[in-house]
Amino acid sequence: MGRHILTFASLVMLTFVTGCFNESSFSSLFSSGQLVHAPESTDRKKITQLAYLESYDGVLDDDYAFVAYKEEYTRTGEWKLKIKGKKVADTSIKPEHPIIRQKISDAAQSGKDFFVMGFNIQPRNNDPRLVENRIYFNESLKPEYVEIHLVTRNRDGLPKAKKVAKFDWPEQQSNSEKKLLSAPESTATTEIEELAYISSYDVIANADYAYLAYKLTDKKSGKWVLKIAGKDTAGSSIDPERASLAKNIKKAAEQGKKYITTGFQITPGEGDPRMVEHRVYFDKSLEPSYVEMIVVTRKADGSANEKQIAKFAWPV
Repeated sequence: MGRHILTFASLVMLTFVTGCFNESSFSSLFSSGQLVHAPESTDRKKITQLAYLESYDGVLDDDYAFVAYKEEYTRTGEWKLKIKGKKVADTSIKPEHPIIRQKISDAAQSGKDFFVMGFNIQPRNNDPRLVENRIYFNESLKPEYVEIHLVTRNRDGLPKAKKVAKFDWPEQQSNSEKKLLSAPESTATTEIEELAYISSYDVIANADYAYLAYKLTDKKSGKWVLKIAGKDTAGSSIDPERASLAKNIKKAAEQGKKYITTGFQITPGEGDPRMVEHRVYFDKSLEPSYVEMIVVTRKADGSANEKQIAKFAWPV
């Protein structure tokens, strides 16, 4: 440890003697005492250090050290969370990787609010060492913060006090929701108009229910159909000129209803509150007025999430 203090003191003295003192040099002074370092930023990648942790292990007569940093591509804004270790394997975490949500789903259903990812050491008989990268998530099942837990040993093999480095989960580049479905592109013969989008995550199934509504028009004839595409499920296709549409609306009105359902649907059942409905509402003239896409998914305990509704006017 003495060699680290000497190095730091020497750097401080050199900085003030030469007069070369600024924010970056001050930051480098503190990072210079680290046993493991994040890489330098480049034109392609921006590096932001998030946390550092070290502890001496008396049995190995060596240090465990970890530095956590965010590696962001400057052109795309995509990033990874990396935890680099001294003489141990590194950890690399992509925030959009499906394994993240799978682990959150599994942890939530087990009643936990975190999961462990990457290199780790678990205590065993006569070996109390611990290394864990814990990712904590909030009630919305989104990563919130990270803790690196580290326990090393005294020379007699007994555990030292646990050390913990905590830092916030890096923010996404964009706050806008990334759509899980896309409407097809317009072509020389067809025109596409996107109308509405809805999605909801089901923890039990570890799957998204997502639907995208769009109007597909034939440019030559002017005729159109309403399409509702589903992610991993069927959707709906509604032809406004089909006789069955008017027939179903008339039948619903006679039953005192204000809408009809069409296409793929899930009806809530005992012990399963999931619901998917595509509703076409009609006015007093029995003409379609507007459409609602409704989705209900499940929380980790099997109860219902808040109902999601996307509403849009009937195309003209």
